[in-house]
Amino acid sequence: MSSIIGIISRKNESVHPFLVDLLFNLRHRGNDYFEGIIGKKHVKEKSLRKIRDTFIEGSTGLIQGTAFGKSSGAKAEASEKSSGAKAEASEKSSGAKDGTAFSESSGAKKNSSNKFFSVLDGEFYEPPIKLGLKEKNIKHFISKTNGIYCIAIKKQDSLYAFRDFLGVKPLWFGFNDSFFAFASEPNALKKLNITFPQLLPPGTLLAMNKKGIKTKQLFDLNSFRKSIPKKTSLNELKDSLIHSTKIRCNELEKAAVLFSGGIDSTIIAKLVSDLVPKTTLFTVGVEEAEDLSSAEKVAGELGLKLKKRVIKKNELIPYALKTLKTLSFFDEMQLQIALPEFIIAEEIKKNNFNIVFSGQGSDELFAGYHYYAKILKEKGEKQVEEEIINSLSALWSRNLFREDIIFSRHSLLQRTPFLDKEFLKKALSVPVKEKIYSEKDELRKRIVRKLARNLKLPEEVCIKPKRALQYSTGVSKELNKLF
Repeated sequence: MSSIIGIISRKNESVHPFLVDLLFNLRHRGNDYFEGIIGKKHVKEKSLRKIRDTFIEGSTGLIQGTAFGKSSGAKAEASEKSSGAKAEASEKSSGAKDGTAFSESSGAKKNSSNKFFSVLDGEFYEPPIKLGLKEKNIKHFISKTNGIYCIAIKKQDSLYAFRDFLGVKPLWFGFNDSFFAFASEPNALKKLNITFPQLLPPGTLLAMNKKGIKTKQLFDLNSFRKSIPKKTSLNELKDSLIHSTKIRCNELEKAAVLFSGGIDSTIIAKLVSDLVPKTTLFTVGVEEAEDLSSAEKVAGELGLKLKKRVIKKNELIPYALKTLKTLSFFDEMQLQIALPEFIIAEEIKKNNFNIVFSGQGSDELFAGYHYYAKILKEKGEKQVEEEIINSLSALWSRNLFREDIIFSRHSLLQRTPFLDKEFLKKALSVPVKEKIYSEKDELRKRIVRKLARNLKLPEEVCIKPKRALQYSTGVSKELNKLF
């Protein structure tokens, strides 16, 4: 997990003090190691205060702060006589000539031949291809790389950035009379008096220099649809989800799982606990909430450790204010979802976890929401397929942004096996009639329920209807009494 910050001064002033100020503002996203380029100077430090106390000239800067120790960036630096390709030859990846290859999460890379420097907020779950600066190379990178990421690049006095095509990792950008800038969270840009930051859409290239800002969509879900196979069996779907979970659990000794006792979180809990020795489930709710009792029962049947966080009524207003401050916008429904997420994130961090797994994305992929039945009744299966794509395309602007900013606030990295790139292909190839039987289907997500039975999960989990988080935790009812 990292913070990424890029600034260009429109008045040719040094951006050093502003970069430092924003790094302090985002230190919850990464405070263990810092690397970047300010002007022409390469900066590498474990202490943010050391960077602050050494003034550096330069009207353009790109820097990141990284959590969980030093990232892979420094070792990848090639000598002036070698190219980025040689520096990462062990990756055996193909791509743009003289490109840069990333080997680990949250890394920084210097490319000597192309003279650009890049930083990464995110993770690659399989070796990424090399990165070049041409639009076609970036488009190729997005289309072929399996991971969640935001990558930012400095070349001379220009800055570039792009995100994965689902938009799991965020980037905000904006400008005023003094700066063009981007950062991992909007509040950081507001410290530069950039009043209305914009969230960069997924699969979009951002380019900025002293003349201005340009954006261009390079790859999206409609582009991705071209790679979807015609048919997928239940066993192929199962194997793909197991693989997706496995590559996210690689070398983990402990992990937290957001757990409600529902079908999605139970599948994730089962798969993660099979791979990670110390797996702990976490659930949250007001007293007598459905999730608390359901999670306790199912966790007991799975033989897994469960931590319950009971929300007291006198905590609701203080936590609502903390949550709103973190989100930096007001939306009643988002608050009702975000508040229990904020509280459980706090509980997970108190228990010394860094990685948290969730079932995010399953409802969008497998027609889990009630409105899919309505669309099926009124417009048919083809329109349900289109709505699934629309729902996935909108995921970044609400759910993924909300969860990133809440979990990052508590220095947690969320992993979402249902949103794995290869699993998406399998899931999107499943016919609508295997996801939802009819407009009267109250359970929906039928193939997921078959998958749960195949994994030998309790039958009560397989037939449990979906309830939204704000209702199953009891938070919506209690907040409605207060506001």
